[in-house]
Amino acid sequence: MGDDPKPAVKKKTRKKRAVPGETKRERFVRMADARTNQVLDKIRILGGIANPRYYEYSQADIDAIFESIEEELESARSKFFPSAKEESAFQFQLEKRLKNRSAKAED
Repeated sequence: MGDDPKPAVKKKTRKKRAVPGETKRERFVRMADARTNQVLDKIRILGGIANPRYYEYSQADIDAIFESIEEELESARSKFFPSAKEESAFQFQLEKRLKNRSAKAED
C-alpha cells in the first residue's frame, strides 16, 4: 500500500513556435536568444571534459574537436548571407576526425 509509485510529473512544454501578433523581427530575436543560449550552454558543458584528472586526451583530440566546431560555426554564419549554399548537417566523431586529419597530413 505504501509503495505507490510517484505520479508522473508533467514536463515543461516548449514555447509555441508562433506567437499571435509577433513580428518576424520579434520571432527572430526570441529564437536567436533561445538557440544562442542553448549553444553557449553546450560549449560550457564541453569544457567540463578538459580536466586531465578525469579524462585523457591529446592535442590532436582537442584540435579535431575545435576544428569541427569552427567549421560548423562558419557554415551556420554563411547561411545568413544570400549566397549561402545548403550543407547537410554533420555529426562529429572524434576517431573519424583524427583519421581524416592524419590522412591529410600524409598527403
